[in-house]
Amino acid sequence: MTLSRRTLSLTLASLASLALAIFASLAGVGAVRVAPAAGADLGQLNSQLDSQRALQQNLSANVGRLSGLIASLTAQISLVQSREAAVQGELSQDRSVLGATQVSLRRERTRLALLRARLAQAQILLSRQLVSSYEGDRPDLVGVVLNAHGFTDLLETLDFLHRAERQQQSIISVTRELKARAAGAAQRLATLEVADRQAAQAAALHARALAAMNGLLSYKQAALAQARAAQQGALGASRARGAQLQSQISQIQAQQAAAAR
Repeated sequence: MTLSRRTLSLTLASLASLALAIFASLAGVGAVRVAPAAGADLGQLNSQLDSQRALQQNLSANVGRLSGLIASLTAQISLVQSREAAVQGELSQDRSVLGATQVSLRRERTRLALLRARLAQAQILLSRQLVSSYEGDRPDLVGVVLNAHGFTDLLETLDFLHRAERQQQSIISVTRELKARAAGAAQRLATLEVADRQAAQAAALHARALAAMNGLLSYKQAALAQARAAQQGALGASRARGAQLQSQISQIQAQQAAAAR
């Protein structure tokens, strides 16, 4: 839509003014045709009355046609307003979903950052332990056997070493798995955020389009209502003039009847 609301308002107002001027001109033409001349005879008055009746039929038809158009516009406005309310509801829901998605996305990104830091710390700790075990007195199998106080002590020492190594590897594995899950969740939420934002933008655009359509229909309805008011005014004036002519005709006919007796 290239026209602004102000331009559209001025255009419709101009059209309404033009319609009023046309109808006023029509009413003026009818008034000129029916203006009684001095000493008008019965034939002239009947001719003027017939003109008034024809004008009234035309004006009545115009009023009926305009009333039908206004009723149709009223139904359209009601439909657009109901649809606009529904779209506003959808927009509110889309914005609510988008807000919830953004909160979840921020939470997952925070969690991912913490897991990355945890993984880095675990990897650093394991690296330090490995370096320390090679630089220091790293217990080998022979040393463990020689320093063991019996077979049971040997088994417990070996089991402890294995458990310590498995625990370190388990920490790293679990942290990596959690990091991968958090990264996947963050990616899914980021994709969902884009979709939610697009839906909210589409709903907002639809709502603005419906609001503009509602404004256009309302302006058109107002212009038609003004045109109908002008037609009704002209119709009332014509009926009043017709009644005046009928009264004059009745008076002349009464005078002629009295003269004939």
